[in-house]
Amino acid sequence: MEVLQKVEEMLKPLSTKPNITDPLEVYFKPVSKKLLDRLGPESADDSELTVVVQSGFAKGGFISVDLCFVMDCTGSMGAWIEAAKKNVIDIAKAVEKEIGESSAVNFRCSFVGYRDFKDTLGLEQIAFTAKVEDVKLFLEGDTKSGKQPITASGGGDEPEDMLGGLEAADKLEWVEDRPGLLKVICLVADAPCHGPEFLPDMCHDDFPKGQSGAQDQSTRADAVLKSLHSKNTKLWFLPIRPDRTNPTINGFNKRYNKEIVTLGALGKATVPEELKQNITKQFGIALAQLG
Repeated sequence: MEVLQKVEEMLKPLSTKPNITDPLEVYFKPVSKKLLDRLGPESADDSELTVVVQSGFAKGGFISVDLCFVMDCTGSMGAWIEAAKKNVIDIAKAVEKEIGESSAVNFRCSFVGYRDFKDTLGLEQIAFTAKVEDVKLFLEGDTKSGKQPITASGGGDEPEDMLGGLEAADKLEWVEDRPGLLKVICLVADAPCHGPEFLPDMCHDDFPKGQSGAQDQSTRADAVLKSLHSKNTKLWFLPIRPDRTNPTINGFNKRYNKEIVTLGALGKATVPEELKQNITKQFGIALAQLG
């Protein structure tokens, strides 16, 4: 029981956070259960559980992954939204496979869909959950609850409120920093964000200073990217139209210590069928770097 008591003590600060009444249940027991399942005892008392937990920590096997999709959901993005619906569960399974049988993973997923200023539907989001099926249901819609599916709509001028999507992701309840933790935002977009610094040539911007007309978008980018970087959140970008989004990513990279990862072949557009392949490949690299 000593190990479990230590873990409970370690996780106590999390009990003050909204929606986390039992951090041991939320963060630890799913992992210890997977370790037990893999070692395969027919029954286990507290002493056996303690041994399993110790072996898990000794192997560096207590790994948490938080993945947040931040996706442009305006009119041109329908095929990508469908790809997310189709692949989100397979991506979670692929991450567990990448980690391997000697470790246990607590995988949580969330989704933030953004559009543009003045769109009837702006942000749509679901908080982090270990039940990836809930994210799939959020994307597909739920007839029982009346939740409508995420669909491509809105947009007007070419730039979108990408910074609004990142700000929403930054405010989610991410797992607290510790060894064996990987926090990732996967940004999927085919258009730049607002603001002169981030626009390609021949791009009209109806909101160069935000919806109010008094919000400098470069200053706004400074704040949200600094916050995400300070939390050790990795930012992966999946380019759909690199010629239109490169100026945005270059501007972001200046603020992100040049650590933004571009998924897929450098400088080449990706297609919806490559969503799962590109994300799982990068997870393999990132998890190996965890050591």
